[in-house]
Amino acid sequence: MNNYFRKEFGQNFLTSRDFAKKLVESACIRKEDLIIEIGPGAGMVTQYLVHEACKVIAIEIDERFVRLLRNRFLDEDHIEIIHDDILKCDVSRSIPKGEGYKVIGSLPYNISKEVIKKFIEVENPPEDITVIIQKEVAEDYAAKFPRATFLSNYASVFCDVEYICTVPKEFFNPEPKVDGAIIRFVIKNEKLGIENRKKFVKFLKSSFLNPRKKLVNNLSGIYKIDKAELLKIFSDLKIGENARASELELDQWMRLHSWIACLPLARLDSQIVE
Repeated sequence: MNNYFRKEFGQNFLTSRDFAKKLVESACIRKEDLIIEIGPGAGMVTQYLVHEACKVIAIEIDERFVRLLRNRFLDEDHIEIIHDDILKCDVSRSIPKGEGYKVIGSLPYNISKEVIKKFIEVENPPEDITVIIQKEVAEDYAAKFPRATFLSNYASVFCDVEYICTVPKEFFNPEPKVDGAIIRFVIKNEKLGIENRKKFVKFLKSSFLNPRKKLVNNLSGIYKIDKAELLKIFSDLKIGENARASELELDQWMRLHSWIACLPLARLDSQIVE
């Protein structure tokens, strides 16, 4: 398998059948489900998906594996192999209008956040996303109060997040420098409007720019808001004056954003990060 390794694609192939089965089991696939598999490689996970789902659409960037997969699953009439870059392709064209779907895959670590963001924020999101990503990143997504992160708060706007298990690095070839993890994102039905969502995510990102600083100092500096005015808002929202960004829960973030958004807009919009 080492001869197939393409560094530009961030390829680290899952070699464990047990963890491949665990990934599929964690997705809670039903017989009627449509599955988008990202980066199937030689088909370690695909071989189990084809027995669980109604249809599998496997999207692979490496043409060598596209040929291999088409030969390997030649007799399976409910699998479609697409040669494309998952970050550039329009997945919605492969999904019948109004039909639900699930996303699964062992993701290249170097693009895992971009892939998750794409499917979390897409106009027609999947029911859930079950993937293998770098362990430290998975822990950031799954972090809880009082050790929350930007990623955990960001994901919580759209999903319920479950850290399933760690996948030791020795179960990949070539072996990466760090362990992986199986993580599942279950999309929430209730959402902020798209414009409010974008503004809120930018606000979160700004607030976590200096996560070790007191939040009141951080926000006061970024948005040029009088510290005494911010402390009054904190008091009304029952946020401690010494609180750090990691110590707020999602509902507190949403209420804080709403209060600050009511202040003169020029102060908020001119300082917010992209």
